[in-house]
Amino acid sequence: MASYKSVRKKDNFLLKLGITFGGILAVLVLSLVLYDTFSQELDYDSFDHVDSFQEFTQQPENEYLVYYYSERCEACKLIKNDVMTFADSNAANMKMYFADADNLSGTNNYPGLTGTPGILHVVNGVVQYPIQTGAQSVQTVMAEINLDNK
Repeated sequence: MASYKSVRKKDNFLLKLGITFGGILAVLVLSLVLYDTFSQELDYDSFDHVDSFQEFTQQPENEYLVYYYSERCEACKLIKNDVMTFADSNAANMKMYFADADNLSGTNNYPGLTGTPGILHVVNGVVQYPIQTGAQSVQTVMAEINLDNK
């Protein structure tokens, strides 16, 4: 027959073990909740869009960018995080609008905007040529804006 002291030691051990695991579980759950709250991933829907080709030059800012993309474009997918980061915060504080090539209305009257990804620089309602297309060109434009405005 087990003595009262050995049963009590086992109960204390199990109690301490339960409290420890409960505490660890609580910390993990709290960490996941805080992580989800403070690390909202940026996505295309996080930013302002233009709905037609005509709107490319009709935005209220004097100077801004229009990023031309498609959800189906593999090159767009490759640079998506860089574009999202730039649009969220860049050295020039330049506004970037997004144009989903698959959902734009109107006619593309912009020579040089031949595919996705592409980026247009607009100043006072006028597109500055040449329009840059291709992942590397888009990244170069963003890098130059950040370097020029440090």
